[in-house]
Amino acid sequence: MCYGYMVRCSDEARVELTEEEFKTASKAVKALRKQPDSATAKGVLELYNRICTRSPSAKKLTAKRCRAIKKALDDGYDLQKLFESVAASDFLCGQNSRNWRAGLDWILEPDNLIKIYEGQYSSRADPRQLGNSSLNVKGIMDDIMAKYR
Repeated sequence: MCYGYMVRCSDEARVELTEEEFKTASKAVKALRKQPDSATAKGVLELYNRICTRSPSAKKLTAKRCRAIKKALDDGYDLQKLFESVAASDFLCGQNSRNWRAGLDWILEPDNLIKIYEGQYSSRADPRQLGNSSLNVKGIMDDIMAKYR
């Protein structure tokens, strides 16, 4: 009687594993699936450094960064456009009261990705984002008030 697990490695080869070996192998496979291939992650890191020249450079590709890159790509973000938005944002590039600059780890946080994507850090007023700019709201209010003068 066999209490192990049969794992097919190829059409011809099969390996019998104990329950503990099977659990260890399953964890390893799950970990590999969470990571993007290293070429993709390295390409994203290089893309960030090439586009976001006013942001802190990212030198090392860590496991946390790989997972964040994979999640952003899986969620459908165009990271090149996202990095271009960061590079165009004066606020994210240090023109703020604390001289703080957004780094790669901050940018890849899911909540921050959404804010950048929606244009909340845009340096220019965009009429398509009426609720996001006090300049646009002021202009609308001025138009309304002019009708009643």
